[in-house]
Formats: sequence, structure tokens, C-alpha cells
Amino acid sequence: MPTRPLALMFALPLAQAPAMVAPPSALDAEVATERIESIALDASGKGGVVTTRAIALGGATTRYAFGPGRCRGHRIDTAMLEQMFAALRGRQGVRMTADAIRGEETSACLVRVTFFAPEA
Repeated sequence: MPTRPLALMFALPLAQAPAMVAPPSALDAEVATERIESIALDASGKGGVVTTRAIALGGATTRYAFGPGRCRGHRIDTAMLEQMFAALRGRQGVRMTADAIRGEETSACLVRVTFFAPEA
């Protein structure tokens, strides 16, 4: 019987096995990364800037723009604005997602807000 190297005997079955994906862990879960510090609306109430403060990492602030004045196509409807004001009042943790829009000045244009349950 021909002999094969031991490493090859184990490598072949592993290479032929279907790819396995590890189940999501707590480390993969989305977590709140910031809190809304202020919301400044323009005169029309359709655009403005949301300022957040990081929960960790030294509490750095970030500004997210929305509305036709700074970020065309990045509008926030009334219900979302109400939820953002509620999160501001309740110091609720959020995670903001933005697109970088280049123009006269680079703006982080708000795309999505994920709200998290208040801490107990």
C-alpha cells in the first residue's frame, strides 16, 4: 500500500468539507456607539445638523448633516426627527451611519440611525 504524508491525509478531507460559518457572537452584535447631544434645524425644518458624542473613546463629537441644504437626497422625515429628539431627551444610545459627500465642504450626510433600548 502506498504511503501518503500524514499532513496530506488530514488536509484532503478538510478541503473537501463544505465551508462552515461560525455563528454570530456577542462581539458581532451592533451596539450603541454614541448619544445625540444636539439637533440644529434650518429655518425650513427640513435640514440641519445632528451632533453626537461618542460613548467611549474619549467622548469625541461628530456632526452629521441632513436635508436639501447640505446633503441633497438625505432627507429625514418627521417621524425620524421625533425619534431623534426623544433619544436626545432620554440620553438613549444610537449608532449613526453616514455617507461622505464632497462639495464646497465635506459633510457626513446622515443615512441611517439605529436606536437602542435605554440602559436599565
